[in-house]
Amino acid sequence: MNPYKPITVHISQNQTDHALVQSILEGQGITFFTKNENVQNLFGIGQFATGYNPITGPMEIQVQYQDVDLAKTVISDFLGDEPPKMTLSYPVGSEENDHKIIQEYNFCLNAAVIIGLVIPPFNLYHLIKTLVIRGSTDLELKGGFKILLAAGLSFFGFFLVYKLIL
Repeated sequence: MNPYKPITVHISQNQTDHALVQSILEGQGITFFTKNENVQNLFGIGQFATGYNPITGPMEIQVQYQDVDLAKTVISDFLGDEPPKMTLSYPVGSEENDHKIIQEYNFCLNAAVIIGLVIPPFNLYHLIKTLVIRGSTDLELKGGFKILLAAGLSFFGFFLVYKLIL
């Protein structure tokens, strides 16, 4: 292994996570380099729906070979070992929260279909959020056909973009 080549110790999914890890490493006096930080809004659609630019990729924090173990230990001690999980915006249980979950589900489902009709590849965020809500609750949520429609529109949009680019 080349001791002069920087090694990635953390891949950030959004600006907040990235800034937090940077401050942790700075606090410990670990020298680091950030890959893809200044190009997030340079190409394409910016950070739409993913937290990072899909063209340039997510922001990566890299350190020198001799600092890898220390950096990974410091990051895992502070952030924990488990990756962040998507959760519902409201806790399940009360009738008021159940109503809010159903409203959020319907909003995301309708947004996925509408965005899929207008700009097909960009409906993935709402489609995924719809599926997370549906899988995270015991409520009886309808809209199976709309989910299939949104997924089909997304697939069609990516196929269309692929054909236009190549």
